[in-house]
Amino acid sequence: MVRSFRSPALVALACSLVFVTACGSDEPDTATPAPPVVAPGTTPSPDTSSTSTTTSPPTDEQAVLAAVDCYWATLLVANDPPNPDHPGYQACFTGDARARAIAGSEKYLRDGQRVRNVDGYARSNTTIIAVSDNAAVVAECFVDDGIVEVAATGAVVNSETASVEVEIDLGADEGTWRVAKVRGIRERLGANVCPDA
Repeated sequence: MVRSFRSPALVALACSLVFVTACGSDEPDTATPAPPVVAPGTTPSPDTSSTSTTTSPPTDEQAVLAAVDCYWATLLVANDPPNPDHPGYQACFTGDARARAIAGSEKYLRDGQRVRNVDGYARSNTTIIAVSDNAAVVAECFVDDGIVEVAATGAVVNSETASVEVEIDLGADEGTWRVAKVRGIRERLGANVCPDA
């Protein structure tokens, strides 16, 4: 299964959560408005005023992918400006992923930095490797072409580009999937395209 989308720069944050010294930054960050963060596995209630059709609950696979989307969307909105208290960290993250993301937002806040990306960032080759009752693993690649800048002045701190392949561990708690850990598998500095699946 391959899924991709473009939305403004989460990548430096995701990259910093995976690789300590690599990618466009050595800390988490992100930019510009993203789609609203929704708890994974939830779907809007259908309007039943004029119809009697119902929406079936998402499959585990759909809920896992929604949780991964929620993770990326949260990284985007929670770091431009950096907000360690962003509710998405509780809704979409758990364990190591939550602790690292919050610590990254706190550091960006202390340093007065954010990430900008005029062209947006790309995710692709999203594949569910395994899913069970309460654990899942997803692989994907993202392009880190975000720009870390000083929030007050816009001065560029880092603008390196890399494509990064990751594996994402998720856990389910009472039917809600959350990202628990992100492991870096391979990074290609200077590359702005993920390899084919």
